[in-house]
Amino acid sequence: MSRLLNLKEQKPWIVLETKLPARICDEICSYFGDKPAELGTAVHNRGHRRTGVRWASENDWIGPFMWQYISQANESYFQYDIRGMYSIESQHIEYRPGYHYKWHTDDDYTMGLAYESPNPWTYRPEMLEYVRKLSFTLQLSDSSDYTGGKVQLCDDTHCEFVPQERGTLCVFDSRTRHRVLPVKTGTRYCLVGWALGPRWK
Repeated sequence: MSRLLNLKEQKPWIVLETKLPARICDEICSYFGDKPAELGTAVHNRGHRRTGVRWASENDWIGPFMWQYISQANESYFQYDIRGMYSIESQHIEYRPGYHYKWHTDDDYTMGLAYESPNPWTYRPEMLEYVRKLSFTLQLSDSSDYTGGKVQLCDDTHCEFVPQERGTLCVFDSRTRHRVLPVKTGTRYCLVGWALGPRWK
């Protein structure tokens, strides 16, 4: 776990060196390999994004596996009110030559997702509105497998490229501006997702 910074220095992201074995990265890619890849183009702004997207399935192991890392990062660094991850909140992303994702955020105060209570055994008659509070990107490819494709995050005072070592996990506030530079050669694979919580107040 990275050293915690004081509030004046703290960035809205943290990089974890998970030491995730290569075989687990391979297993994640293999799990998604049988699923058809959709072309992610950011419908409202064509050309803003070009990626291959494969979605996690409902009740599979991807969300619970990643939730352990996200919870740990949140407890020690962010301390946000997050409730969980859902099957639709994990994606396997493929970046081929020319694929990219321009500057964007994963959430803002205007975006809300309506879900039932995360605990199905708790009676809650109304729908609760959730937003993406924490985003993550898990590097699945070896950095020697491709060129380009760097992930960059920026806030008001910091800009930083995410390390490209395989198994590196970056967890960040979903309101953080970030982008993925175009891949030049090879193919980059990563797992991305979002932890949800009640709307910001």
